Amino acid sequence: MTMLRNWVIGVFCATVCVQASLGAEADNAAVLTQALRARSVVTFTYKGQERTVEPHALGKATDDKPALLAWQTSGGSNTEPPPGWRVFLVAEIAGLKMTAQKFEKPRADYRAKARGLISIDIDVLAPQPTPVPPSPPAAPAK
Repeated sequence: MTMLRNWVIGVFCATVCVQASLGAEADNAAVLTQALRARSVVTFTYKGQERTVEPHALGKATDDKPALLAWQTSGGSNTEPPPGWRVFLVAEIAGLKMTAQKFEKPRADYRAKARGLISIDIDVLAPQPTPVPPSPPAAPAK
């Protein structure tokens, strides 16, 4: 009976962990999409290192997992120090925050597929939404 109880608890915990991970991935993707459209710098923790990046594309990495291609401007790295191009798995990004800092245009050497993404869902080259001016107030009825 104890073994069955432990198995049920283990399955439940694994299910909750997977659901939490999928929720965090979807939340990260939504924030990153917003940051891409606004060309906003973002900060997050990845593999234990704080990072500051300019997001350039969201798509799929070679292992078909959702990934971010970004120019890392500052923070830590487990491979080489910034600045430089990095591919981050969206599910492994923690503490994601969009900052008020903007970048005007993509980096001159930006090429999403040449930098580690096999497909692109959205990138900084996509047309930016045109702001709609507010409608004038309606004239009062006579």
